[in-house]
This record gives sequence, C-alpha cells and structure tokens, in this order.
Amino acid sequence: MPKRINISAVTGIVCEVRRFKAIVGFGLNGVHEQAILKLDRLFINGKRFRTENLTEVLSVGSVVKFWAHNLLQVGVDNCGWFITHAIIQDYQREFGNRIGGIEGTAEFMQALHSHVGRVDELDDHNGKIICKDNSGAKYEVFFSTTKFHIHGKNLGPNGKLTNVLENSDLIHFDAIPTNSADNIKGCEWYATLVWIGKRPNVYEIESPTEVNFREIISGSNYRSFIYQLCNAKALYVKAEGRVMFLINHEFGVVLLMMKTNVLQTALFHRNDSFVCGRNMRNCNLRKFLKEGDRVHFIGVEAPKGMLTQFVASEICICMT
Repeated sequence: MPKRINISAVTGIVCEVRRFKAIVGFGLNGVHEQAILKLDRLFINGKRFRTENLTEVLSVGSVVKFWAHNLLQVGVDNCGWFITHAIIQDYQREFGNRIGGIEGTAEFMQALHSHVGRVDELDDHNGKIICKDNSGAKYEVFFSTTKFHIHGKNLGPNGKLTNVLENSDLIHFDAIPTNSADNIKGCEWYATLVWIGKRPNVYEIESPTEVNFREIISGSNYRSFIYQLCNAKALYVKAEGRVMFLINHEFGVVLLMMKTNVLQTALFHRNDSFVCGRNMRNCNLRKFLKEGDRVHFIGVEAPKGMLTQFVASEICICMT
C-alpha cells in the first residue's frame, strides 16, 4: 500500500471552482499537481468559512495557501491530493496597521497528525524529535514521558525514555504549535501524543459544536473542552495581541489583530499562560496581568456558542 505523504504551506492557484469544491493547481518537485478543496476546508482569518457556496470568495486564478496529503487513488476530478486546510493567500500577508505598537502579522499553521520523526535529543523524561515533510518543511518537536506510549502502554511520569529509546530511533507522533521559550529543548512544536507500535486510542479528535460558556468558565470543564478542541487535526493561529479584560482570577480575554481593521477576541486560562517561561497554573492572574499587557497567542477557532472567536492553547506574556 502506498504510504501517506504530507505537504505543508504550499501555494496554489484555483483552476476550477464549483459550489461545494474547487480544484487547486500547484507545482511539486518540478511536476504540476492538482488538489481538491472541499467547502468545509477553507479558512479566512483563522476561522472556518461558513457558507454554502465557495464561489462567494474563490474564482479561477485565486491564490490559496494549503496543507494536504496524497490520495491513494486519483478520482474523477483528476486530483492526487486532498486539502485538509486552506487559507486565502491575501489574508496571510503582513499588514502595517498597528494597535498599541503591535503589528497585524497573524500566522497560520496546521497541526501535525500521525507524523513520523527521528529522535534527535533524549533525556530521561523528555526529548526532541526531528521531522521533515515532502514539501521540505522541517519540524523540531518537544516530547515527554507523559505523552509517550509503547505498544499501547503509557510510560507515565516516572518512566524513563532512555530505557526504551535511543537517539535516531523512528517514532510516531501528533503535535501542536508552541512557544519555543516554554520548553527546555527550544522547540516550536509540542507532542500531544507519541507512540511506538499501534497508535493508542487515548483521545477522540472531535471538537464540540455547541458550548455553554458559563459551564466552561466554572472550572474543570474548561480543561476537558480545551483538550478536545486543541487537537492534532486543527488549524492553529499565532498572533500578537493585548489583554482586553480579566474575567476572574483564572480566565481572561485578549484582543488579537489578524489583519488590517480585522480584530478578534480570544479566551485564555491561567493553565495555558506563561511569564518568562513560568507556567501560571497556580497563580492569580489579577496579580500578574492588567488590561493592555502584550501577549503572544497560539490557539484555534472557538466552536459555536463561545463568548470569543478564538480560544488559546497557549499565551505568553511579553515583559517588554
């Protein structure tokens, strides 16, 4: 069976567009290729394009940036690739408009799902994975014992990676973006699942569609929600912003600038907040943050029913 091939952040041109799908042409290794783009895979400003007609925003000649994997069989559309996430290229530029000294430079990236990488650094309780995809993108991924499974069994916080792994070993993993300052290996990706053997069934890749905001901010429900939402099949956004207000000692809302004159709000929790690399899970946010403080944001689109447009998987507070 042909192996699955992933390509990332590829630029293509729409060569055909219909109501529910479009055909995108692109070059790969000197060969012209085609990919199919379904209606529910298009994102604008980090949010899923919610409409019933792609022709509202796409036309022949439109430029898109996308992430895709190969198809095992070429279908009637003569496409060898399936687009998992796509953004309209105009929305990926850097914009000069500013809010309080912050540029509108939102960056979009797809999480890494079922990738294979090589162990590059290894300690007893954490390590680094190096991985390249077929479009040439290189990833450095931080991982720990708590996320590592070997033949279905979790190694746990007391296990030692050095007992079961060696440098250069090949392992499978899922990963999401992170701030390199928030892990000791300086990686920009964080493994949510690492395994050898059969993939463990430890969580469902399923985002909730209806959310009661009051239930989420009541406490532990938020952790369950964010665990479901921030998965390895999501499109992530990196952006800068400022604290808009604090809801209580645990929760706050930041204002993000996605592009010129496009502002978005994002919910964050202290468990996912860092100051100078220190996690604030046991801190009172009101003692450390105030309205207007600058932050680096990483997160995903919030589901329907949320107070905000986005929800943070990580917030890093800027001290300058």
